[in-house]
Amino acid sequence: MRTIQKILLHLKSGQKFLVKETDEDFHTQYGIIPASEFKGNKEMVTSTKKEKFLLLNPTFPDLWENLLRGPQVMLPKDIGLILAKTGINKNSKVVDAGGGSGSLCFHLANVCKEITVYEQLIQHHSKTRRYLQRG
Repeated sequence: MRTIQKILLHLKSGQKFLVKETDEDFHTQYGIIPASEFKGNKEMVTSTKKEKFLLLNPTFPDLWENLLRGPQVMLPKDIGLILAKTGINKNSKVVDAGGGSGSLCFHLANVCKEITVYEQLIQHHSKTRRYLQRG
């Protein structure tokens, strides 16, 4: 499975592009970004049409927005309520019974010290594991 390696932000339009393979040229309507542009620590890259892009590393929200949907996904507003009502923080050790899509687990892993997930359905288990490994 390919994961998001970089984010390209077109300076003129503000359009966001998700780059999953940095060792291949990336094609947009604003031109092609050669694979060589993704090497090193560049912050700005230029397409073959002389269009400028800001080159960023993906953040937690970028990764969460692109989870493949399967079982029901918990939304950020619901997860925020859980965090507020339970007092989960950076020192918390949490158990997630039924990882499902991995949405809650992914958010909790971003906040707490340790999370243990129990999942009976193998297809949900493997999906949650993949998300956590790439996050």
